[in-house]
Amino acid sequence: MERWGERLATVARDFPSDPVLRLEEARAAYNATLHYGAAQRFEEAERWGQRLAAVARDFPSDPAIRLFEAEAAYNAILHYGAAQRFEDLERWGQRLAAVARDFPSDSAVRLIEAQAAFNAITYYGRAQQFEGLE
Repeated sequence: MERWGERLATVARDFPSDPVLRLEEARAAYNATLHYGAAQRFEEAERWGQRLAAVARDFPSDPAIRLFEAEAAYNAILHYGAAQRFEDLERWGQRLAAVARDFPSDSAVRLIEAQAAFNAITYYGRAQQFEGLE
């Protein structure tokens, strides 16, 4: 996965302002955060999450790129919640909240935000970390 990620990074560096290529970079970063997170390989998930954040910074108004950022945050909340890594869950929750603030009328983003909130509440409740529910 990393070898292909480096190939993609090379293409993205060669065409940094191409929104189609950068969307593919965002999609790949989303996929990597999903799979690394599911394997609880959080260091790698974070590294790919930073790549996704860089694409989002370069294209802050692109709804497709930002949707991948929201989806990655949702998945991070699931994976970190399952591992009871609540500080990390909160950090990704802040990223999701930023996307929701930037796209307040995007129903897909708002649905992801609502589902993430439900899952965060579930993980805090299971861990009996009730202060996290406030």
